[in-house]
Amino acid sequence: LPIELSAGFLALLGLRLAWATWRPGPVPLTIRLVATVGILTLLVAAVGAPFGREGGSALLICLLALKLLETQTRRDARVLVAVAFFTTMITFLFSQQIIATGYALFVAAFLFAGLHGLTPSFRDGTRSLLDSVRQALPMAGRLAIAAIPLTLLAFMFFPRLASPLWGTPWDSRAGKTGLSDRMQPGMMSGMWNDNTPVFRATFNGPLPAPQQRYWRGPVLWDFDGSTWTGADRFIYEANPLVTHEKGSAVEYEVMMEPTEQRWLFPLDMPISMSGSGARMLSDGQVMTRRPLIEPRKYSFRSAFQYVLEERMHPVHRTIALRLPRNSNPRARQFGEALRERHGEDGHAITNEILTLIQKDFVYTLEPPPLMMDRPVDDFLFQTKEGYCEHFSSAYVFLMRSAGIPARVVTGYLGGLYNPTGDYMLVRNSDAHAWAEFWSPGEGWVRVDPTGAVAPERINQGTVGGALPNAIRWYEDGWLGELGLRVDWVSASWRKLVIEFNAERQRDMLQPFGIPELGLRGMTIVLSIFGALALAFGVWWSTRGRHLQKPDLLGRAWKRFLRRLERKGLMTEASEGPEHLMHRASTRWPDRKVELESLFRDFIALRYGHGDPESATALIRRLRRWR
Repeated sequence: LPIELSAGFLALLGLRLAWATWRPGPVPLTIRLVATVGILTLLVAAVGAPFGREGGSALLICLLALKLLETQTRRDARVLVAVAFFTTMITFLFSQQIIATGYALFVAAFLFAGLHGLTPSFRDGTRSLLDSVRQALPMAGRLAIAAIPLTLLAFMFFPRLASPLWGTPWDSRAGKTGLSDRMQPGMMSGMWNDNTPVFRATFNGPLPAPQQRYWRGPVLWDFDGSTWTGADRFIYEANPLVTHEKGSAVEYEVMMEPTEQRWLFPLDMPISMSGSGARMLSDGQVMTRRPLIEPRKYSFRSAFQYVLEERMHPVHRTIALRLPRNSNPRARQFGEALRERHGEDGHAITNEILTLIQKDFVYTLEPPPLMMDRPVDDFLFQTKEGYCEHFSSAYVFLMRSAGIPARVVTGYLGGLYNPTGDYMLVRNSDAHAWAEFWSPGEGWVRVDPTGAVAPERINQGTVGGALPNAIRWYEDGWLGELGLRVDWVSASWRKLVIEFNAERQRDMLQPFGIPELGLRGMTIVLSIFGALALAFGVWWSTRGRHLQKPDLLGRAWKRFLRRLERKGLMTEASEGPEHLMHRASTRWPDRKVELESLFRDFIALRYGHGDPESATALIRRLRRWR
């Protein structure tokens, strides 16, 4: 939630607590109306329309706080707890990782305890709140244990959809931080402290060297003077024209996290892939048809020695040389001077640019701001401090000014090897930008201008290799090892639980010699074993407890009192049966003996020691009285 909306929720919570402490009774309607208008106004100002994943969740939480203001009866409290259960489930619309699941179970335990505390048999008395929680939590734990068998059966056999229920109303405007098809100065340097996992890669063989771990993502062709963007036309083109040397390919599997974007990140350069809903584009990008809103797995085959687009398409050449008019004039003039000195020799021009970068520039995570109307000029001739996007942007601009086709490539560089799970972990903090220029006979050639000023960034594959001060205290030593083990637990949870889809559900019984279960078979299995699991849950949660028998005498007595009221004798909740007996005998003197007999027998059974046969007889007499 936005911080202002969280503050509003806590303010309503504090108001209700203060009112219950100092002024027992319901919160006045005027205050509730003001609170309703205030919190809903704050909601619209903070998240916009209350629709979609973000807005709908925020609306429900606001209504939860408003319901708390009017809660007075036991029924209201039960409704409040039920809504809190539903609100807890919303957690999984944002994350399905093991930490989120553990948090939801922690909250559910206290909600179960709250339900137990609302039962009439729960005697609070004068005990403190802590004592009440201590009494209620064991029962909540017993209920949770009783639910485990039924939960496991439903998880394994309940028919699964091909896509999640929340796939359609996904809130596209609330995308996660990460790479996109736009790059401006400062965008990637702001991601270096984001340790959110993007994907994990498992290799069929030895790991590639750190300087080979370029994970290719969005390719940026168009430049408007300050921002690089992708070109939509390449989405509809054929696979990339790649030739590679035999024996230079590596096979691996990429397990993508829900990035809410359409890009996959294979090693540069992908030559083949397998997986549904994705395709390779002519510039080497790999994109899915829809944003990734659930974990997905893809297999790739990439080559480290390759030739991409040996013969350049005329349209590609036009776009790869295009620059906005009157943009960054000093950089354009410098690029033209490079062409005069080296002609069309892209390698010679590249060497001069890299030599200049190595000599005069500084690699930093906190570059100074640039002038938006001419950021390349400002970077090359004024600040000379930048991150990878500054170097790649300036390099491509100079190459195009020199008449050499060039483009920006974004993705990730390096990654962290997890020995526990034997996979590479790539996070948002590994985001990187490099460049490519086209050379006759060689195709697109990768150039990383950042390597000229910070070679450790490429050789070690981490930002900390080039800037040791960027390493955070929890990433080094035993805390770093613990973090890798936690990530392995998260990856295992994802593999066993989150990726348990319809296909795995159909195939889960085949190792035991049982053929594939259809929808009907799963329904039958779920019904039979679900009934058994439910019976076990009832037995477990009630064992050792004396179940309270229904109060038949109390029910019959209430019906008898309602008949007296219909005949004109009004009763009071605080009035005892003996006082009511005298009033009834006075009202109907002709039935005095009958009424006194009913009342005295009820007093003897309810407040004394009567036998069950007498109670049965009295219940029958109370029901027959008219």
